[in-house]
Amino acid sequence: TAQFAMPGVKPDSLAVTVDHGVLLVQGEPAVAAPEGAKALWQGLAGQTQYRITLPAQVDADQAKATYEHGILTISLPKAAAARTRTIKVNAR
Repeated sequence: TAQFAMPGVKPDSLAVTVDHGVLLVQGEPAVAAPEGAKALWQGLAGQTQYRITLPAQVDADQAKATYEHGILTISLPKAAAARTRTIKVNAR
């Protein structure tokens, strides 16, 4: 599970992709400056983007993402091939 702070991001602009072991999260801010306004300070400007190399193979088909109160939570279960297996030792 991973959490990303994305305050002020439009939920319909969120894009989450997994490609070749890299998680990419992108979103656009919901609030734009009014036409002709002069900003004195702007804390949330432009696109928010995170790119993370995943430590193991994931099952992207089973991934889940939720966005609540500016926090994006993504659950990426490990792929069956990446899970640890215990091998029984037969002694003779």
